[in-house]
Amino acid sequence: LKERFRRRDLLGTITCLAGVILIIVAVPGQEKEINMDIILYLLNKTPFIVYSSSLLVAIIVMLGLSRKFGRKYLVIYISLTSFVGSITVMIAKSVSSLMVGAMKGNLAALGKPLFWVLLVLMGICGFLQVMYLNKSMQNFDNNKVVPTYYVAFTTLSVLGANILYQEFTGCVEWWNVTLFVVGLL
Repeated sequence: LKERFRRRDLLGTITCLAGVILIIVAVPGQEKEINMDIILYLLNKTPFIVYSSSLLVAIIVMLGLSRKFGRKYLVIYISLTSFVGSITVMIAKSVSSLMVGAMKGNLAALGKPLFWVLLVLMGICGFLQVMYLNKSMQNFDNNKVVPTYYVAFTTLSVLGANILYQEFTGCVEWWNVTLFVVGLL
C-alpha cells in the first residue's frame, strides 16, 4: 500500500487490540445450546423484527446514497459494510451452532430448509461485506477506513447479536457493561 506507518498508527493498533480484549472479557459466555427451534423462536421476537427491519431500511437508504455520494463520503460504504457485516455475524452464529449440533448427533437441523437458506445468506452477506469494504479502501485512505470500519462493525455486530440471541439478558453485572463500553471506545 506504500502508506507510512506512523507512531499514532501504532497507538491506534494497540488501542484496538486492548478494546478487543476488553470486549472479550466483558461479554458473558454462552451457556445455552442453540438449536433450530430456538433460532426460529428468536427470529420471530419483536425486538429482532424491529432491528432487522430498521437495518434493511438503512441498507436500502445507503445503497441509494452510494451511487451519488459513495466516493465522496466514507460513511456510506463503511455503513453498508458494517450493516451487512452485522448480519453476517448473526447468521454465522446460527449456522455454526447448528453445525456443532450436527457434529453432536443432531443431524435433523441440516435437513431443514432454514439451515440452507442461512448458509446461502451467510455467503452472500460475506461477499457483499468484502465488496463494500474493498470499495471503501479503493476510495479512501486505509488509515481512515480500517478504524472507522472496526468501530462500526464491532458495535453493530455486538448490538445485533445481543438483540437476536439476548446474550446479556439476566447475566450482566456492572463490570461487564463498564468493560464492554470501554472496549468499544
